[in-house]
Amino acid sequence: MKKLVTILMIVASAMTLVNCTSKKTTTSAPDPEKKVEEIHAKYSDTDIAEGKQLFYTSCKKCHPIKLPEVYSIRAWERILPVMNKRSNLNEEQSAKVRAYVFTNAKKS
Repeated sequence: MKKLVTILMIVASAMTLVNCTSKKTTTSAPDPEKKVEEIHAKYSDTDIAEGKQLFYTSCKKCHPIKLPEVYSIRAWERILPVMNKRSNLNEEQSAKVRAYVFTNAKKS
């Protein structure tokens, strides 16, 4: 009887572990090169230059500048939304900063 209870406990534990593990979904993120192409299609060189100026003037108010080349587009996608809120940039300014940063981000 003890063996049966032990086996049932092991099976129940194994089933719990299987059900509790995170399920990874595979979604293909857009290729970084494609994102840069989309940026160039949507934003002019003047917009990207304005984004550069905003990037350097806004970001250095709170911390040393991290050059866009330091991080990949994927990393910047996590960083920029937080920093845009903190810097109080409006939507248009944030988009220009994003265009500048993505255009110059590390290619990986």
